[in-house]
Amino acid sequence: MRLVVKELIFNLPAIIIVVALGGGIFYQSIESVLETNEDEVLKIRKQYIIDLLDNYKGESPFIEHAFADIYEIEEEDVLHLPVTDVFSDTVINNPKLDESILYRQLRFQYSTNGRNYMVWARTAEVDNDEVLQSVISTIVITCLLMAVVISFLNVYFFRKIWMPFHGILSNLTRFNLDGSSEYVSAPSSVKEFQMLDATLREITSRLQSEYDELKDFTSYLTHELQTPLAVVNGKIDLLIQDQSLSEDQLRSLVAIRNTIQGISEFEKTLIFLKRIELGQFNQMGHIDFSATLASKLEQTEELIKLKKISLKAEIVPNVMLDIHPQLIDTLLNNIISNSIRHNIKNGFIEVKLTPRELKVTNSTREVGELSHEGADFISIRGLGVGASIIKAICNRHQLNFKVVQEDNAYSLVIGLHPG
Repeated sequence: MRLVVKELIFNLPAIIIVVALGGGIFYQSIESVLETNEDEVLKIRKQYIIDLLDNYKGESPFIEHAFADIYEIEEEDVLHLPVTDVFSDTVINNPKLDESILYRQLRFQYSTNGRNYMVWARTAEVDNDEVLQSVISTIVITCLLMAVVISFLNVYFFRKIWMPFHGILSNLTRFNLDGSSEYVSAPSSVKEFQMLDATLREITSRLQSEYDELKDFTSYLTHELQTPLAVVNGKIDLLIQDQSLSEDQLRSLVAIRNTIQGISEFEKTLIFLKRIELGQFNQMGHIDFSATLASKLEQTEELIKLKKISLKAEIVPNVMLDIHPQLIDTLLNNIISNSIRHNIKNGFIEVKLTPRELKVTNSTREVGELSHEGADFISIRGLGVGASIIKAICNRHQLNFKVVQEDNAYSLVIGLHPG
C-alpha cells in the first residue's frame, strides 16, 4: 500500500471525527444563541407590555395582544403566585395551519394603577430539528469537500514533495555492484532526503569498494590456484605415461590426480557460489522450464542408459520461470548430474515437473543427514557440493528447496513459487 493511501486512510477518519465534534459544538452554540436571543426578545416585549398596562384604561380582566396573554388577577391571588420571571417552552396548536408550534414564553406579574396582572409573553422558536438537519447537512457537505480537497492536495504534494525520494529509490534500484550502473545522487531541498541520499551514497561507495576488492581477490585466488593445479595435473599425466612405474605407483598417481581435480572443481564451485552471492546474475529471463528440462534429460539419456538406470519423466508443458539463463542451466546440470553420479547400477531416476514444483527422485545406497537449515552448504552424504549450488540458486530466486529422504532414495524438491 502506498504511503499517500495510508495517510489518507489515517487522516480522513480523524478529520471526520473532528468535524463531527465541531458540528455538535456548533449546533449547541447555535441553540444557545437562539435561546438567548429569544429571551432577549421576550424581555423587550415585557417592557412593551408594561408600558401598555400603565396606559390601559379598559375594564375587561383579559387584554387581547398579538404576542401575549394578559389576565387581571385579584390581589389575594397574587400572594400565591411566584414573583420572579419564569422562562419556559410550550407548544400551542395553530388552527389555521393545523399544526402545533413551539413557543418560548415568559411569565411575569405586574401591578399598576391599582390592578394586578399575570402575563405570558411568547415568541415562536426556531425548530431544533430544522437546525439539526441544517447542521448535519453542512457537516456532510464539508466532510465530502474536505475529503476531495485533501485527497487532491495529498496526491499533488506527495508527488511533488516525495519526488526526490522516488528518484533516490530509482537510482538505488539501478545500482549494480558490477560497475555497469553506479549510484547517482538525487538533488533535494528537503534535509531528510539529503541525509538519506548522503548515507546511501556512502554505503554504495563502500559496498562498491569492498566488492571490487573481493572480486580482485577471487580472480587472484582463481589464477593462483588453477595455474599450479594445472601444472601438477600435467606432471601427473606425464608420470602416468612412464612405463617404468609399478602398478601401485600408478594407482597412487591416479588417486592424486582425482584429488587435484576434486580440489579444482571445489574451488570453481566456491567461486560460482560467491558470484551468485554477489549478485552477478541479476538479469532475468522468462525461461520455458519444461522445454529446458526435457532438453537436459535428452542430452544425458546416453549416460543414463550407460549406467543402466531407468528414467521416468512426467513434464507438464509450458511451465515458465523467471531466472537467469546461466543459472537455470547450472541448476539443472547439478540436479541431473547428482542423480546420475550418486545412483546405483540398475537404479532409477524419476523426474516430475508441475507448475508448482520440480521433484527429482533417485535411488542410492547412501542417504545422509541434512545440516541445519541456515547453513551455507548442504551436507548430505551422497550429494556433494552440487546441492550447495542448487540451494544458492534457489535462495537467489526465493524458491523453496528441500531434500526428502526415503529408504535407499532421496528426492530434491524445488517449489517454483517464490516464498
